Amino acid sequence: MTSLFICTHKDFTFPSNLKGDYKIITDGTDLQEEYPYPVIKANNILEPLKHSYSELYQIYDIWQNDKYSNFIGINHYRRFFDTQQFNEINETVLPPKMAFDGMNQYKNCHNIKDLEECIEIIKGVADYDTDISDGIYPCNMSVLSRGDFDAYCFFMFGVLQEFARRHNLHTDEDVRKYVSTWTNNVDYQSRLFGFLSERIGTIWFNNNIETARISNIKIIVP
Repeated sequence: MTSLFICTHKDFTFPSNLKGDYKIITDGTDLQEEYPYPVIKANNILEPLKHSYSELYQIYDIWQNDKYSNFIGINHYRRFFDTQQFNEINETVLPPKMAFDGMNQYKNCHNIKDLEECIEIIKGVADYDTDISDGIYPCNMSVLSRGDFDAYCFFMFGVLQEFARRHNLHTDEDVRKYVSTWTNNVDYQSRLFGFLSERIGTIWFNNNIETARISNIKIIVP
């Protein structure tokens, strides 16, 4: 069985031409519109950091609670993998990389020290090449086998939770106070873990593609 999830925190326009067996998962928000697919409310231990984790809040819930799907697909409420483009529903799918230097872009848009610290954490637990100069896989979107999804989430949330532990980030308000020390754009930058995860996830994908843990990947533009 393959489960394709659409992560959202608000009502959205569902594309009329989108075909596939989707499930909509919210961050707990009650959606007011009618949708052609079932709506699930995420509820998990990340609740105090819901805003900071962005769509990772729903991804964590999927990881913890969907134990039966052979393949798991993650879509964003503004970007979707159209299953009509799949040769088979049970294949690995990624969006194309955004072609820029991942470190320089993070430095220009966020607090580079946060990403550097996450890379330090990664180097402490895995012999990974952490170079992301050729771009990043955006939006935390993918279709992965159950085993690969487990490994991806274990790695991702392990790094992020260690970063949070080091900085005593237990709630969204903690994150807001933390980012306010280096930015005035607190609302935007407080989506801290969501921004970091795209770079951490890219490192995981790069290394697991290089070692052929994951292969036969199809690139689909959302």
